[in-house]
Amino acid sequence: MSAVELQNFESQLSLLSFAERLSIIDYLVKSMQDALQSGSYAQNLKKDWVDDLFALMDANPIDSNGQKWTREELYER
Repeated sequence: MSAVELQNFESQLSLLSFAERLSIIDYLVKSMQDALQSGSYAQNLKKDWVDDLFALMDANPIDSNGQKWTREELYER
């Protein structure tokens, strides 16, 4: 959720009664707990960044023109 979305949510939340606010917060907490317990949220995060990394690597292939470096040279760069 971006900062603007959070600000909009907070402004809308201030218009509700105390009981309505509690029920919304309770719903959000339960949905977050369910997502964490199922593990699907964490698995999706892991999968997404790996796929993004491989897509980035595929889009930007590296060609050294046959030049090779020693380990020490790589650490210096």
